[in-house]
Amino acid sequence: MEGLAVIASVGGQTLLLASSQGDSSFHSYVVNRTTALHLGTFFVDGVGETDSVHYAPVPLGPQFPLGLLVVQNGEAPEPPTPRPSTATSSTAPRSSSTSASSTPYQH
Repeated sequence: MEGLAVIASVGGQTLLLASSQGDSSFHSYVVNRTTALHLGTFFVDGVGETDSVHYAPVPLGPQFPLGLLVVQNGEAPEPPTPRPSTATSSTAPRSSSTSASSTPYQH
């Protein structure tokens, strides 16, 4: 699924976050088997043409104690193209092959 994130599911109700590419907004809903209640709409400054959203609901250190919201930004500039490396090393590690033991497992 693209553009939907399940935030939490408790007691038969699910908090769902949806992104809207048309107006670059995000909508939150409480959903159960028969109804969906729209809780509200929000925007993320500097984000546009979004069609992807994800929420990691776990503490990720002191800067993100409530988790992390990740959104796709279709208006972001393209990253610079990396330049090919021309350096070579004569001390590059060599690959080695290993074979599995032919000893049968014993209990």
